[in-house]
Amino acid sequence: MFKKIALAVALACASQAYAADNTYFDNFTPLTSSSGVRAATSPILLSSPNFTQEIISNSLNNGISQYAPAVANNGGDGNAPDMIDADPSGRYIFMPLEQGAGGVLRIDTQDPNYNTRTTVIVTPNTTNSQGFIRGDASRFTPWGGYLTGEENLSNGTVTGGTGQGRLFEVTNPLTATAGTGNFVQRNSVIPLVAHEGMAFDSAKNFYFVDENLSGSIYKFTSANPNATNGNDYFSAGTVSALKLNTGAVDEGTTLTLSGAT
Repeated sequence: MFKKIALAVALACASQAYAADNTYFDNFTPLTSSSGVRAATSPILLSSPNFTQEIISNSLNNGISQYAPAVANNGGDGNAPDMIDADPSGRYIFMPLEQGAGGVLRIDTQDPNYNTRTTVIVTPNTTNSQGFIRGDASRFTPWGGYLTGEENLSNGTVTGGTGQGRLFEVTNPLTATAGTGNFVQRNSVIPLVAHEGMAFDSAKNFYFVDENLSGSIYKFTSANPNATNGNDYFSAGTVSALKLNTGAVDEGTTLTLSGAT
């Protein structure tokens, strides 16, 4: 009996390994160079004929192109969204606008109407957007908010507009209608950096990256990791920096912050 069970387990494992290897990701032709900017009406260049794609949002019909005409003139749809994240259910997709004035849009993948499923919940060039520009990073939070940050802090100075490397949270990302996203700055304990990527780990530590100035990876450990809102989560905590230098890993300075600084 033991031998039969062991054999069955071995065959199952072998079958799973074969299934993992026998995927479309194993059959592709690497690009010899970047495919460049492509028109919204033209699909992106895929690496395998086994991949298919579908346009899920009509940004042009929502007037988003007006916020980034330079990109539209290069053949894109003009909204120049950058990093993308979804809520835990996978229904809603969020992305900031990087080119031109910054904002935040949401796509409802369950809306059957192609022309209405995209909503700009933080409208660029409004009082609510607070001069937000060059939106880049994108992350849904454990408590149900949506975070994004400005990328345009470089060499310690503000570049490319009024942005300052700030972190923002949309506190009502699922319920906001057009232009009504509650956009709150979260820099009482988070330093100004050129935001590029964000993530939370299982202990609800918050990680973010400075793309330009220090090139560092930062970790924020909240004094209230199980907070149910951003006000409490970002009220106090510790920011640590991991610095990579010539192949060596050095632990950066740890600074405990509480309240506005």
